[in-house]
Amino acid sequence: SGLLSDEQATDADVLNGNYIDGLLGNGQTVGESLRSAAEASKPDVYPFMLDIYHTAGDPAVHIRPRL
Repeated sequence: SGLLSDEQATDADVLNGNYIDGLLGNGQTVGESLRSAAEASKPDVYPFMLDIYHTAGDPAVHIRPRL
């Protein structure tokens, strides 16, 4: 299927999964989701990943699904 199992998930996969969960599942803003993804991922990723994981744009924006 092209998807990685939990054993094969990279640090980026962990961060991205937590980020998307915050955006779409919890209704957080971009900035809130980025912060919560970093916090939730701390035990599972190398510390340097938290320093380089960011996004460009307005952190106050809410993402809404297409209807």
